Amino acid sequence: MKILIADDQTQRYKSLISKFMSRGIPRENIFLVSSADEAQQKLSNINFDLFILDILLPLWSEDMGDSGRFSQDILLSLYNSDEYKRPGTIIGITGDKSTVSTELTNFENHLLGVVEYSPSSSEWENKILRTVDYIRIHYSETLTQQHSNERVDLAIICALKDPELSAILSLDWNWEEAIPLNDKLFYRKGSFQSNRKNYSVVVASCERMGMVSSTLTSSAIIHQFTPKIIAMTGICAGINGKVALGDIIFAELVWDYQNGKRLESGEHEIEPHQVLASPCIKAHAEQLQEDSDFFQKLVLNYKLNKSSIVNVPKLHIGPVAVGSSVLADKEIVKKIQRQNRKVLGIEMEIYGIYYTAMNSPSPTPKFFAIKSVCDFADSEKSDNFQSYAAYTSANTLKELLERYIGNFIC
Repeated sequence: MKILIADDQTQRYKSLISKFMSRGIPRENIFLVSSADEAQQKLSNINFDLFILDILLPLWSEDMGDSGRFSQDILLSLYNSDEYKRPGTIIGITGDKSTVSTELTNFENHLLGVVEYSPSSSEWENKILRTVDYIRIHYSETLTQQHSNERVDLAIICALKDPELSAILSLDWNWEEAIPLNDKLFYRKGSFQSNRKNYSVVVASCERMGMVSSTLTSSAIIHQFTPKIIAMTGICAGINGKVALGDIIFAELVWDYQNGKRLESGEHEIEPHQVLASPCIKAHAEQLQEDSDFFQKLVLNYKLNKSSIVNVPKLHIGPVAVGSSVLADKEIVKKIQRQNRKVLGIEMEIYGIYYTAMNSPSPTPKFFAIKSVCDFADSEKSDNFQSYAAYTSANTLKELLERYIGNFIC
């Protein structure tokens, strides 16, 4: 949601802007200008959901606001021409309605309403906030209606915009512009072909790393699009000696390695809840695992820093541990290995995706995750391999789906 406030008394809006932000509207989406000239520039370039317009707005910021001429010019232009991008809702504001009776008549004929500012009362703020709440409800309902009948074949969740989402958007899958699903979550639509049949896809990235964010993001995507398959790609830490940098891991089984009881003695009684990826997708990952030619081409087609490539990557299928912290501690890695001696990787989100998909209402999507190794969760970790790992992960997912998706979707 974007808001434009045009008023030469800018100091009166400090409290109101804080209240906008408390409703989840980012400060960078709130524009405060003090002249008609600045307002016209903003209206020429930005689509606003709400425009708060001072009835006595000066043309220039250094002038006195003692005439309604310039505000009325903006208002009439919004109604009678295509000179500006029309805001969704316009509210007038004035310090004293009794002094602007002529201008007020014209404003009230064209606006949702006119608010009278008072330094001794917050009611003027409350009126504007009620309007904001109404716009948000209407906006949410409109988006729900737009998406309610959509069902996609595939949904992809990424933890990070860069390099994980960036790697997915580099795939030649006909990506469209980002669309808001709600105030904080954006997604993109795309499509790809497999055996001459088109398949629909949406992709979104989490607001932040971790299981809580991945759970909320996947839940919202599943609710809106009822995907037949939901997947996660990206980067992870690997177990040194079992996987190499750039290797790809198909997360056959995941668990929260921190779940359980912490005793006064300092001991941790673990109580892992394990979730398995969809078996039919795992079976086809095993088919791809044997194709050495594909992984050699994967290296040759990498266009960025070639020094990141230390070997031809391999696809591994096995357990992945999930926790809420970024690890750089060999001792914790050893403790995780004692929970499952076959563990191949450690990361922060997949359990949230799997658990949400498994417990979603029918029709429940199939689910899987493919992540590539960018470090070994020790003190020597760096970001040098992240882009390459995101690339191998995204392109392995692409190959798996373009070959076999017809076998996953009935």
